[in-house]
Amino acid sequence: MQSKYPCFKKGRNEWEAECLVCKPGTYISASYKGAADLKSHLVSSKHSKAVRGDSASTKVTSYFATTGSKKEDQVTAARVHMPFTQLSITIVFLSMDCTSSLLKKTFPDSDLAKKFSCARTKTEAIVTSVLAPYSIKSALSFEENDIAYCAVATDGSSHDGLKLFSVLVQYFDWKKGGIQSRLIQFKNRHNETADTIAGYVKETLEKSGLCEKCVAFTGDNCNTMFGGLRRNELGNNVFAKLKKTLSTSLIGVGCPAHVLNNCVHYGAERMSIDIENIFNKIYQYFYIYTEQNN
Repeated sequence: MQSKYPCFKKGRNEWEAECLVCKPGTYISASYKGAADLKSHLVSSKHSKAVRGDSASTKVTSYFATTGSKKEDQVTAARVHMPFTQLSITIVFLSMDCTSSLLKKTFPDSDLAKKFSCARTKTEAIVTSVLAPYSIKSALSFEENDIAYCAVATDGSSHDGLKLFSVLVQYFDWKKGGIQSRLIQFKNRHNETADTIAGYVKETLEKSGLCEKCVAFTGDNCNTMFGGLRRNELGNNVFAKLKKTLSTSLIGVGCPAHVLNNCVHYGAERMSIDIENIFNKIYQYFYIYTEQNN
């Protein structure tokens, strides 16, 4: 009888059956009419309501893509594309917490939106474990393009008590139109001393395999980087320490923007008129007019 009525299983005794479609614990006694009792239950309003509810409810498997399918590839691509787009706008991942639910509500008919899920935790994992290594690998791809020499640059900035230092490399690639700049490292350091910065730059170059190709160092013109105007190559500065550890022929390149700023600053001090006061008066006169501001 069970093969004929698969929606039933044995109940609490041999004369009783439990309906698998209705609410758990729905027992039907078959001791009076046998199969007729089961048929009577199948046509009852209670069972019909349970059948309609079962067909209307969404299966859990519909929220997951089948492994190895084209749909899974599309979902994976969407999960990577969304964090990449978010990262290009801002590094704050909080907005990703509501993105998945927003897509499901905006595109209720989309199978891809139903299977998409990428909150801040998954977004951070994709950025740090997938996009970041890939971007560094792409940035260092010039090693395979017969680029013989490169320059390294670094500078620091403070953010909420953190000392953040970026390391960039520059090289000339005529196939791509000239000088190329690539960010290969961005980390927090515990201080801003010459020893810390020089060790950080050297460690990054060694990790990237660029020590032998590095021929120049670029930084701002502060004493920590170059040791003053005369660039004391024996002093306690980043340029002197890199020259000892990397190459004695390392070229130092100062920041032209700082040089120009210093020239204007000292030149203005030698003038007989107060340049700063003149600019303040010009600003105070024009700042309330939107047309002049544009």
